[in-house]
Parts: sequence; C-alpha cells; structure tokens
Amino acid sequence: MFVRRGTESEHASAIPPWRSLRRFFGTSLFVAVTIAAGAKAGSQDVTITVQTTVPPSCIVSNTTPVVDLGDIMRKGSASVRVGFSCNSRFGFSLSSQNGAVALSRSITATPAFLTSLPYSLSYHVETDTNALVDTCHSSNMKDGASTCKGVSHANGSALQKNITLGFSWDSGDQFLIAGTYQDVLFLRIAPEL
Repeated sequence: MFVRRGTESEHASAIPPWRSLRRFFGTSLFVAVTIAAGAKAGSQDVTITVQTTVPPSCIVSNTTPVVDLGDIMRKGSASVRVGFSCNSRFGFSLSSQNGAVALSRSITATPAFLTSLPYSLSYHVETDTNALVDTCHSSNMKDGASTCKGVSHANGSALQKNITLGFSWDSGDQFLIAGTYQDVLFLRIAPEL
C-alpha cells in the first residue's frame, strides 16, 4: 500500500510544470471572459448611419442626328433613334423651329406652290417600366410652345434606352418650290423628382 501511494506521488510529480500552468491559464481565461461579459452590461450601442446622395441626371448619347427625308414631293416616312439614359423619373418635350420642313431661302410663292410642308411626328420613348407613345403635329410644336411632351411613370427611369422619332408627310396634290427644306427639332430630356 505504501508502494502504491509512493507511485502515485511520483506520477503526480512527473507532470511537467507547463501542463499545470496551462490548466491555470485556462481557468484564468475563463474568468477573464466572464469579467468581459459582465462589463458589457455597462456598454452603450452607437448607431452609425452611412449615406450619400446620387443626383438625378439625364444623358443623351447622340446630340446632332440628321434625318434625310428624301423626296418630300411623295408621301413618305423616315425615323431616327436617339439614345439616352435617365437615373430617375424624367420628362421630355419636342419643339420645332419652323413648325414644318421649310424652304431654306426666303421667297414669295404663288398660291399654286408651297414653301413649307407640315409633318406628323410620332415618338416611342422606352423606360424601365413602360414605353411612352404618341403622335404630334409639327405646327403644334413651333417656337418652343410645344404640346408634344410627356412624363415617365413615377418609377420610370430609363437606363440606356432609346427614343425613336418617326416623321411622316404627304404633300397631296400640292407643289413645292425647288430648293432645300429643313426643320430643326429640339428634344429636351430632364429629370423630374
């Protein structure tokens, strides 16, 4: 019995000192965590709001397209596509410099001849929700007092979309004086909040 106790005593003393230290530090670590958890009760949460503002904008990709109507003595049509991008709800309007395609030189024509030819303008405006479609008459778009306009849906942004403008005309049995005819359209696209 004495030998057995002596063996146990020797076995206990054979434990390396670092193992006993590990047991000690393990207990200390647990106590430290317990102390930190107790300190949390006195802490205070801080709510941090991170924010910024993206300003509304509209960008038009091709700003000087030219539409060749061809022979306006015959009934015809032509179209042009304008790329644009708006990051918010937007409005647009179209106005005409002449209210028609007009002879570029000043001349007095006899009643049998014309120096200008009105046309119809259809628009198809793509948005991220739905398209805006309508037709306007050139005489209603003259001098910036345009009735040809629209506003997108409340959530109708238009990221990398197109506006397609369709021109159509019919001179009927009337005659146009020879020369160059033109009109200048002003397309305005602007964000609306």
